[in-house]
Amino acid sequence: MTEMSDEAGQQGKFTWVQVYEAIATKLLDYRDNHGVLVDIAEQVLGERFDDMDPFTFFSMFNGKLQREDKRIEAIKIILARFDLNMPLPEDFDGIPVTSPQHWKFADGKSDIVDQNWEMFEAALRCVDIDKDDDVEDDQDTADLQDFIAAFDRMLAHDNVSVSKLTTGLFWMRPEEYLPIDNDLEKYLRVELQIELVQSVDGEGYLEFLGELGDLTSKTPYRLSLEAQQSDYWYPPRSKRNTGIGAEKWKQLLSDSTITTTNNLIALKCLAENPQGMTCAELGDRYGRGMHFYLSNIPTLGEKVAKKVGLVSIHQPSNSYEYWTVICLGRDVAKYRHGVYEWTLRPEVVEALNDMDLSSYPTYSDKQEAMKMDDSDTVRPANYWWLVASPKQWRISTLKVGEEQNYTVNNEAGHPRRIAKNFRDAKKGDLIVGYEASPTKKALALLEVSREPDEKLLYFKKVKDFEEPVAFEDISSNPDLSGMQFLQNMNGSLFALSKDEFDTIMEMANESESSPISQVEAEPYTDDDLLGDVFLSSSNLDELKELLHRKKNVILQGAPGTGKTFTAKRLAWDILGHKDNGHIEFVQFHQNTSYDEFVYGYRPTEDGQGFEKVPGVFVQFVRKAIAHPDQPYFFIIDEINRANISKVFGELLMTIEADHRGTDESVTLTVSQEPFYVPENLYIIGMMNTADRGLALIDYALRRRFAFFTMKPALDNERFKKQLAKRNDSRLSAVVEAVRSLNRDIAKDDALGEGFCIGHSYFCVNDNKMDDDDTTSNVAESIVKYELIPLIQEYWFDDTDKVEKECNTLLKCVE
Repeated sequence: MTEMSDEAGQQGKFTWVQVYEAIATKLLDYRDNHGVLVDIAEQVLGERFDDMDPFTFFSMFNGKLQREDKRIEAIKIILARFDLNMPLPEDFDGIPVTSPQHWKFADGKSDIVDQNWEMFEAALRCVDIDKDDDVEDDQDTADLQDFIAAFDRMLAHDNVSVSKLTTGLFWMRPEEYLPIDNDLEKYLRVELQIELVQSVDGEGYLEFLGELGDLTSKTPYRLSLEAQQSDYWYPPRSKRNTGIGAEKWKQLLSDSTITTTNNLIALKCLAENPQGMTCAELGDRYGRGMHFYLSNIPTLGEKVAKKVGLVSIHQPSNSYEYWTVICLGRDVAKYRHGVYEWTLRPEVVEALNDMDLSSYPTYSDKQEAMKMDDSDTVRPANYWWLVASPKQWRISTLKVGEEQNYTVNNEAGHPRRIAKNFRDAKKGDLIVGYEASPTKKALALLEVSREPDEKLLYFKKVKDFEEPVAFEDISSNPDLSGMQFLQNMNGSLFALSKDEFDTIMEMANESESSPISQVEAEPYTDDDLLGDVFLSSSNLDELKELLHRKKNVILQGAPGTGKTFTAKRLAWDILGHKDNGHIEFVQFHQNTSYDEFVYGYRPTEDGQGFEKVPGVFVQFVRKAIAHPDQPYFFIIDEINRANISKVFGELLMTIEADHRGTDESVTLTVSQEPFYVPENLYIIGMMNTADRGLALIDYALRRRFAFFTMKPALDNERFKKQLAKRNDSRLSAVVEAVRSLNRDIAKDDALGEGFCIGHSYFCVNDNKMDDDDTTSNVAESIVKYELIPLIQEYWFDDTDKVEKECNTLLKCVE
């Protein structure tokens, strides 16, 4: 295997180039007949559009559709409809794609569609200019000016950035135009020592292309591929040496106490794709789903790290811990189906090449003895129910992947009850782990990890249940009335039928219909967040680093600085896709209590007594524990409105970054069960710094959080651009007045920067305006009913100041 930065890894087939250029040329035939393109789009996407422009048309199969097979199928339809007789592309090397949630280049308005067509035509005309001719005629000059004007007009659209526009130009003429994205900018800076200016317009883009042509003879599509394949992989070269050679890897991979059958299957699939693949792509190709790889690779990496004593592992983020023990990885969310691309380390490949893996199937085949279902678990012939006595050992403190054993004979040396079950158990069987009194719950899925011997049954924890199943729920379920365990509870290992096992898994929210195992959400990247939130890229990097390091972050700031809006998008960004199933959102208030948050008593359904019920935080923690390879985010709005020490109780220590995991378990006061907060759970709190009525965060909690200040973004360039597009002089005047007002607020000893007025007041959602509203009416409404009451509150003891500032704002909307 060669690393992606080697020349061999950068050759590229580029079979798509001629196909894309042919499609672009043919699109000109439909400049005045958009209906045909609308029909094709409906055939490809199953969705009817009012109109169609060429950039959105291309973005169908370079953004909206991400999977390679879907993209090829779309191109097949387009070539047939365009009557283009040419081979389908065999690769998409070097092509950047748009975000699936922001894939359109026009919002359906006819004037914007026309402007996009004008850009398209100007771009095609511009590449026909003879670059070897030193004399520029009037037509050449006109074509260049048309390109510049069209380029600048498109950049004025709300949903078009320089990166998106230049990507669209690249699709139509990949031998002429270069996509300017983060990968390309970093590649140019490192490899060619070219620094791009922050703000690129049409004239600047053409100048940049000219200068680039003087520095390199490589085509844009080759530069784009090299930028994507540049050696910005994790770990960097200086930190790649783990000290584990090929021979040691062979020993580790041959050790059944470390490496499972599923681990080897996952490695074999990766080894067949040395160019690198994402988990989503592996799932698409081999039919097991991406979570098969998300589970098996890092689990093996963790066991290997602990076996050989690796203490420092360079990784892209905490969400991908232990991946880099086995693989090299890099972020490819912007142009691939998935988030991170992985390729095996050369020493791992060398070890695998020296092993006989012929009996391990890569493709899922339901006719084979080892069957894979949609939840990516090997379905064995036998299912068991194992009872653990908390006085002797606890299932809840057993770590995922950790092996445990159980004696076949009791302390007196006699076979345990139903000894036949111990004899019948075999490697690969699945076990429901049940903890006896006082817990009395099925807590986890276990797996027989070795062939049992005469003395011991070996098993390991596969996962904690998202929703532990209480004994009373099991005993009252008619589908489980025949369980061997319920007939006589004396014993340790009881047989389960497949139907009984499936019923219990459904009760634990671990069935095939579980949304966690099936989610294939829209990608969400740094670029998407920076397009939604008025943060700088450096601030975003700093915020993400804080959250990864500290695990707990509070976004603090004045009203209207976008704290709540940012919190969820920060979670999506770290996840790499939009997925609210990994997020729990609560709002604290003065009556928020320990009972609601951690554990409390609730009346039973029959009203005859009380039962212990886990609170919202404990329930969400269980979900995170059940999926240790995925990040989870607990978001608390208005975190300082409650008595935080009382709400968290004994959990204050467990949320600290250095006290995560089973080794730091505490006993919950109400339920008397061990509890810990896993490494993959992050807490994001929001705190308004301008509310005098709120208590200060106590030092015990403050030490466990990092505090990130969200400031008004009135001077942010993207905010200014958005404000200018509204073309509302009154609203612009109000914003300018607030800039001046914020300077006074910051200097006021009684107020300070924490009371400055945020930009969110002016981020008006047009979709929520009444039909007879105008933007100017909105500006007046903001002043009269939002800003003036706030000013009156700030300077309640200074009527002259209130009158002065209110009059200044009112003059802006006269």
